[in-house]
Order: sequence, then structure tokens, then C-alpha cells
Amino acid sequence: MSYGIVYDMQALRLPADLVGHYQDVLVACELHGDNNCWTWDNKKRCRNWCAIAIGSETDVMRDIVGRSSDCCGGGMVLYGQRHTEPEAYIRRWRKALAKAAKSLDEFAQRRMALRARIWFSPEQIANGRAAVWGTLCKVKEHKTESPYAGVNLETFTFDLRQPEDCALWFKHLDPCPSSNAEVNGPGAA
Repeated sequence: MSYGIVYDMQALRLPADLVGHYQDVLVACELHGDNNCWTWDNKKRCRNWCAIAIGSETDVMRDIVGRSSDCCGGGMVLYGQRHTEPEAYIRRWRKALAKAAKSLDEFAQRRMALRARIWFSPEQIANGRAAVWGTLCKVKEHKTESPYAGVNLETFTFDLRQPEDCALWFKHLDPCPSSNAEVNGPGAA
């Protein structure tokens, strides 16, 4: 049986006035991988940074508590542990959120980078997210990306240093956090 390994946790706090929200917005990022997925030379486990939750502190904690259920039965562990209780995972995240970078510059000092974006698949454009797609097309340019073989996604990119862009990004977030941000940092393999 395979299981996920969480190697590191980082968070970014975007001020409420920048995002155009009534409270600060947190972006929770994890460096994670799988116990049976190795680099091409079989010397290191594959691992990648990913945004796991975006929203107010309450929203982010709700998502983290939900993810903690993966620890039950050994589906996810913290690096260096044979077994991780859900409470330990939540506790580790509370510490990471308390130490969240308070600006993109501070996030960069930690050697972390965040590219805010929203992806749209052809199915999303044709169905449930067509209104959001139409709204964004009126105010932003988009480009086609192919992050997976045979899949073309229309992508809007947002500059989080600009309040208008930041507010637009937050207002139209996709329900899946990894569709909203590309995260890079140390330790990925």
C-alpha cells in the first residue's frame, strides 16, 4: 500500500486590503510526495509543492482538518514518522500558519514562489464556470497551457502585488486550490 509523505509546510498571508476581502487570506502550501514514487535515478522520492488550501483562516483550517483524515489508516504521514495522528498533522499546520509569510517578499526570502492563476478546461468553460470564464475574458488576457499530455487549459495569471489583480483572483477562485496557484520552493524533486 502506498502512502503520502508531507515533507514541509509553508503559508503566505495576503492582507485583507490587498485581496479586497474582510479578512486576511491564507495560502497553505505543502511539499509532498508518495512513498513509492522515485526520481528517474531511484535516488530520491519525487516531491512537489502544491497549494492545498486558499481562503480565510477558518476556511484553510477546515480544509486542513479534512485532509488530516488521510492520516487515519496510514494514508499520509509527516516526514520522518512511521505513523502520524490527525491531531499531529493539524498541530503542525497551526504552527506553520502562525509563522506565515506576511508578504510576497518575505515568501521569496524563504525561497518560495507563488504564481496565482486560474485554469479552465474546455468542460468547465462549456458548463458550470462559463460565467466566470466570460467575466475574466472581459478584463484579462489568457493563454493556452498543456500541463498534462493531451489536455489544453486556458490560463489567467494574476499579479498578487497589484490589489486589483489580487482581488480578482480571490473573487473567482476555483474550488480546487491547486488549480489556483503554482507553488515552487526548495526540496522539490
